[in-house]
Amino acid sequence: MSNKSALVIGGNRAGVRAALDLAQSGIQVYWVEGAPFLGHGNEGQVSPPCGAIVPHLLIAEMLEAVKHPNVEILTDARVMALTGRRGDFQVEVQHGPRYVDLTRCTACGDCESVCPVTVSVNGRPRKAIFGHDSAQQCRYRAVPNVFAIEKRGMAPCKAACPGGIHVQGYVALIAQGRFQEALDLIREAVPFPGVLGRVCHHPCEEKCRRGTEVDEPVAICALKRFVADRVLGPEPCPEQSRRVVEEWEKGLGELKGPLSTPPAPSQRVAIVGAGPAGLTAAYFLARQGIASEVFEALPVAGGMMAVGIPNYRLPPEVLQREVAAIEALGVKIHLNHPVDRDALQRLREEYDAVFVAVGAHQGWTLRIPGEDLKGVSPGVAFLRAVNLAALGVDTASPPRLGEKVVVVGGGDVAIDSARVARRACPACPERSRREPGRRVGGREVTVLYRRSRAEMPAEPWQVQEAEEEGINFHYLAAPVRALGQDGVLTGLECIRMELGEPDESGRRRPVPIAGSEFTLECDTLL
Repeated sequence: MSNKSALVIGGNRAGVRAALDLAQSGIQVYWVEGAPFLGHGNEGQVSPPCGAIVPHLLIAEMLEAVKHPNVEILTDARVMALTGRRGDFQVEVQHGPRYVDLTRCTACGDCESVCPVTVSVNGRPRKAIFGHDSAQQCRYRAVPNVFAIEKRGMAPCKAACPGGIHVQGYVALIAQGRFQEALDLIREAVPFPGVLGRVCHHPCEEKCRRGTEVDEPVAICALKRFVADRVLGPEPCPEQSRRVVEEWEKGLGELKGPLSTPPAPSQRVAIVGAGPAGLTAAYFLARQGIASEVFEALPVAGGMMAVGIPNYRLPPEVLQREVAAIEALGVKIHLNHPVDRDALQRLREEYDAVFVAVGAHQGWTLRIPGEDLKGVSPGVAFLRAVNLAALGVDTASPPRLGEKVVVVGGGDVAIDSARVARRACPACPERSRREPGRRVGGREVTVLYRRSRAEMPAEPWQVQEAEEEGINFHYLAAPVRALGQDGVLTGLECIRMELGEPDESGRRRPVPIAGSEFTLECDTLL
């Protein structure tokens, strides 16, 4: 037996013959083929890539070479570097991921028949998962006789998704009417499909290839909302929560675990905060069979989803439905349970791990004189008070708004605050239609922003809807000091701004214009 070895690149007729001849000569052969299969050929060819050779002769030679003990096959592989000299070469070979377990695949083709994703290869449609004869042009046998998935990098929509949701997959499943499977696929990445389908700023749609190359993006966010509501319904449902558990017990996706059996006593995690981060951590821990308890200071679960997003954007029942599904996995949520330093130390001693997810509930200050006047409130505090009052879980009423409300800022909290303040006014058509005769306030709402509309960080569609609701916008102006009488807010002194050079955020820096001060009358400043 010779200790020599040879590298053969290519699985066509010449490669088959070379590998076989070398192996029969007692030489160890490393056979590298860039395609997923030997003999697979180039997609789109009608005839096999073996010249005039009769296909069954190629099959015989190929099988003889494949079975030879001196042949090691490396499919879906590429030679990246070749160093050394004649008789002493070193070769670097890079394997591509096959995404299919070769030890379990039987080439039955069931995966191909149910695959929801269709791709175009040289103008011909083909499923994303395929075998050697998936394209009808391959009428001869290839090696190995298993299926493969070829990926051309991560899809732009998935790459842009902060949650890493398999966008193409669930959109394709929805297109085929396979709604439960689409929802299960979304839940492989996030536990809040109904919430995200309403409040996500959907950066995926900005990167959608259909929008950049064809006409307009796929309505990815709206489809997420549709499938969540279609499968789960608008209300929390014990039956649906039970079915969620049953589906996860089957081991859908990569995270598998017998959810019906008690977690190991040695695996206990305490989570501080029942917001998006805390509940998501509890969700994935439960799917891995790890017990967790969540401690929340507020009287409601959901964190900023519950108290920071207005009800008209995120109905409470939608959030409660998805929190109930997490609780159905065995997660315990303790409400009205703040955790201070001493309590945190006790949790560290009692549990194997502690995950702190307290959120960002502290509002910004303007750092101007007069912020302590009655009638001045941070936007996040205002939204929290309104949402808790709407849920009926807080004894304190939200602040009573005056006739004129000024909101300082250009982000989502500012726009949400302005639109909630506008809805507090009986003159608002949306407000009067839903809640006639409720509290008076916000007859005139103005948003004050120190840059132009183009620099506003809030979503453009939110700004447009705010304008349509009758909210006024005053751009290129900043607050200087709050004015008051007897400790009560009466107005806001402002100064006009102009845009200078870009700052660290990439937006043009606002610069005050000397002598341009003016005053806005207001009863409430958010």
